[in-house]
Amino acid sequence: PTYAGAHCTLGILLSESGHATEGTQRIDLAVRLEPTNVIFQVERAQIHALLGERERARAILAEVAARAGPAACIVGETRIAVWWNDREMAARCAATIEAQPGEASWKAASGLMRAVAEDQPFPEIEETLAALTDPRCAPRHRARMLSIATECNARAGRLEEAFASLALQAQLPFIDLLWMDHCPPLEVMRADPRFSEARATVAARAAELWA
Repeated sequence: PTYAGAHCTLGILLSESGHATEGTQRIDLAVRLEPTNVIFQVERAQIHALLGERERARAILAEVAARAGPAACIVGETRIAVWWNDREMAARCAATIEAQPGEASWKAASGLMRAVAEDQPFPEIEETLAALTDPRCAPRHRARMLSIATECNARAGRLEEAFASLALQAQLPFIDLLWMDHCPPLEVMRADPRFSEARATVAARAAELWA
């Protein structure tokens, strides 16, 4: 009962599989048990962002940045900047990424953030997304990266590429109905039968969790 990590994991599973109220309660409990855990807070912010609770998500991220520094928010803010087409957040993310030492692969995200911030095309998007979704990645990680590819391609108007990513994702250990139903860039895809087919596959897998 006092293991915060277990509560957070259950909260994520509940939220992703269509039980957001119970899921956020679990993550809130994890945060109460470990209030300085950045991972819990960022997960919490992303869920509230998808639920449309923008000010709450911003407040959580601001608290994390104040306590742990702006780089601690990068995982959440890069996703949310694309979801909301938030140019100010994207510019801040790009500056934070570029200020980090070293040449880690995730630094390629700065180009995407600059493209969002400046409302410009991102010429390297195909190369960057291909690297993120390499078939050699672990399945759960690849499913998450395919989420990023799907939403970025949809945001860029590359719908065939977005549907290709979504179809691959639906065949992997992926259960995120919250993202499928509420991610803003996916709105242009939801009326298409291909989206309905992928969602049905994911929904059946999510239902098996609690059967």
